[in-house]
Amino acid sequence: MFELDCRGMVCPKPVVLTKQALKEHDEIIVIVDNKTSRDNINNLAKDKNMHFEVEEKNNLYYCKIKKNKTENPLKKKLENSYGQVPWSVFVKSNTLGHGSDELGKNLINAFFDALLYFEDHPKIIAFMNSGVFLTLQDSECLKEIKMLSEKGSEVLVCGTCLNFFNVKEKLAVGKVSNMFSILESLKGTYIIEP
Repeated sequence: MFELDCRGMVCPKPVVLTKQALKEHDEIIVIVDNKTSRDNINNLAKDKNMHFEVEEKNNLYYCKIKKNKTENPLKKKLENSYGQVPWSVFVKSNTLGHGSDELGKNLINAFFDALLYFEDHPKIIAFMNSGVFLTLQDSECLKEIKMLSEKGSEVLVCGTCLNFFNVKEKLAVGKVSNMFSILESLKGTYIIEP
């Protein structure tokens, strides 16, 4: 049985690696060291209608996942149709959510890292307001955004926003754009806002 060691990894990495492993293996054991990862892997198994059991040993969770022989045909049909719809990401802040800026920065970094593991990458990634800071030279997300651009995602950055924050010369990825062009590019796509 395939064993995946995810000790020391934070969300969403254990789930992403588990999904990848399940593409090649029908039965796996995922080792995690925290309850959040254990619960997220359990939720993944439930969502995919897979058998899940967990054993706790020495403060580690050994999560056993086994694919069922039959798949829900309706779910498969929905997954296939969703995969054909172009989708885009509209980023309006350099953090994800409200409350703690530190947590928000960690979450936005995890968001872009997770996007790299999608088989169908976003058609457009548009950055506005403080979201433009994620496209600058000192951005913690820069590597991931560049990789998404290399995979074919068009990265559009609001020029008005860059000028407002006086950071246009620090732009490290993407094309300077404007409100009209960004809206025109997003038209006809399913839009996700982190």
